[in-house]
Amino acid sequence: MSRVVELIKRFVADTGQSETSVKSLRLSNDPRGVNSLTTVRMTVSFTNEVIDQIFLNSIVGTGIYLDDTFLAVQPDGKSIKIDDISKLNNENFLKEIEIGFSYEKKPITSDQIIKKLQAETIFGLPHVLFKNVPISNLKIYFGVNQNALQLLKESALQARAYKTHPFLSELTKVPIVEFLYIDDRSNLTTLKRPITDYIDEDLILLLTRHAYTPKVGLKICSIFPSTFFSNTVPLATWDFIRQQVSNIVREDLNRHTKSQVDRISKRIGEVQRRKKIISGGIDFGLAPINEVETVLLFQKLALIYPNKLPGGLRVELIDYSPKDIDSICRFQLSPNHPEETGPVEFEFSLASFFKHGHDYRQVKLIICYTIKPLVFPYFYGGINYSLDKSGIMPKLTNTLDNSSVPCLILEELFK
Repeated sequence: MSRVVELIKRFVADTGQSETSVKSLRLSNDPRGVNSLTTVRMTVSFTNEVIDQIFLNSIVGTGIYLDDTFLAVQPDGKSIKIDDISKLNNENFLKEIEIGFSYEKKPITSDQIIKKLQAETIFGLPHVLFKNVPISNLKIYFGVNQNALQLLKESALQARAYKTHPFLSELTKVPIVEFLYIDDRSNLTTLKRPITDYIDEDLILLLTRHAYTPKVGLKICSIFPSTFFSNTVPLATWDFIRQQVSNIVREDLNRHTKSQVDRISKRIGEVQRRKKIISGGIDFGLAPINEVETVLLFQKLALIYPNKLPGGLRVELIDYSPKDIDSICRFQLSPNHPEETGPVEFEFSLASFFKHGHDYRQVKLIICYTIKPLVFPYFYGGINYSLDKSGIMPKLTNTLDNSSVPCLILEELFK
């Protein structure tokens, strides 16, 4: 991190609630630095020519290099070089100090400054919480720009107070309670606690019964003292936070349950409009639209209408899992084939067999509802595939090793 950016951050933090005579900081990158390394120049302007002691201490605390340069502009406009800036104090009257920072290997950017201050100092809080703090009036200019960098974070929320300390609260989409506050060293600090720390046991049990994890949280930006956060669960007895958290969690759970009911109602409506499969006077239910429904249709077909399977095919599902190849089955392709136990892949569409990255050499049989939208011959992954329908059951063949895999296409059985 740049010494310059670190200095600005340190000065803002060290100033805290104190008064400051620093009116503005102007920064620019100077490529003519010592040993051709980038030097950053900073011009510090003081109100009423009074040097800010906190700023001087921040410079010394950040670190001074031998090749850094210091040029002071006196009230009469004369410029003098300063060999040891640590000897300056607020008894010296100066209009400005120009500092040349040596050995800055990379140019600084305005984004660097803004992000650093908003991540680690009071500027990371909404401005309404600290607008009366002197450091909030600090103006930082970059390059020749006449507009100061926008450091303040605006908020449309109304500030409230707890034990005379102002705070803002807002909903978030993360199930935590997050506190953003200024610690004893004036650094911006974040503390996060599980949302369940602030709800009662009855609500926790309600969430457990619904197996639901809330999708909402609460963020509190504050000027609370660090002593408020010394406990494991900070502000655990504060009625406001417990009530707020309970309310948003209950509303979130209500939305979740309503959404479940809406989805079920939608499914019921869709089911009533979907096509049914009826064959030989037997109702086989709805035409599948996914893999699970394809498995159910096949099971029903094999159980109540086995004669509809081609060539005396028999398949008994032994094990099913959505991982890898779907199922292990006991099957017999025809009375002339021996009974086998092996892997069988179920797909709604044969196209999914390829999309899922399955290897045809790992399966003994493919069962799908439809081959749409595939058109054969089909080229995929450097291999040409064909669907040979010359036999009792179609076979998926390929040009790599000319092997084949039998395919049961359920849609074609019900035509």
